[in-house]
Formats: sequence, C-alpha cells, structure tokens
Amino acid sequence: MEVLAHLLDVRGAGRGGLRRLLLRTRLPEGGTLASVTDLFAGAAWHERETHEMFGVGFTGFEDGTGLGLRPLLLPEGFEGTPLRKDFVLGARASKPWPGAKEPGEGSGEGAGPASAAARPRRPRKRLLPPGVPDPSWGPRPD
Repeated sequence: MEVLAHLLDVRGAGRGGLRRLLLRTRLPEGGTLASVTDLFAGAAWHERETHEMFGVGFTGFEDGTGLGLRPLLLPEGFEGTPLRKDFVLGARASKPWPGAKEPGEGSGEGAGPASAAARPRRPRKRLLPPGVPDPSWGPRPD
C-alpha cells in the first residue's frame, strides 16, 4: 500500500507564495502509520476514512472524543475494506452485472457496416467488471 499526504501552507498565499509538500511512504500489509491529528486536527476525518476503506491503521489517533478509530461511512460491524482492489463484492456474485454489453455483443441490428454483419461472429470471452469474483467463488444462479 502506498500512502500519500499533500500538505499546503496557505499562510503565504496572499503574498504570492503557496508552499507545498508531498509526503509518500510505502506501507507493508497490516502495517500502521503515525497519526498526524496532533498536528492537524482536520486530518482525523481522513484518517478514519482511510482506516475504514483501506484498512490502514493509525497509531496515536485522537480526534477529541476518546473513541479512537471508529466507523465513519460504513455501518457498525461491517467487515472488509471496500475500496481495496482485493475486496470481493458479494452482491455482484449473486446478481448479473447490469452494465452495458461488450462491444460486438447484442442483437446485431444496426451494428456496424453491412460487410461486418455478413461475417459469422465468433463468441467473445465474457469479461467481468472490476470487483466481480470468478465463477468458482460462492453460489451463482444459472
């Protein structure tokens, strides 16, 4: 996991100077970062969201409530980190994907020039949208 923090010093913005700092670090799986809430109180919301959605832990987190890192957007008891690419969206395993069909699939009416319509079509490999598990995962209706 790579974590970026963009810091702006807006005190000099009116005098023609806006100072910027980009901090970047790589975090091993299950690793934690030091919280910056003691320096920037406004970072509490962002740290809670990052913890909830990506599973990044923050040591020393304090937002003035004494409740620590707690759910911000997801319901209490939700398991998983939904913004990570390895998170399986279970609802997509049980329902068909409602998105548009792949190019070349369809009824064949009004698609492409007449010469293309005369050629026999080979079936294309069906692609799954991001977050949809392969057929070996969980039950699927036929």
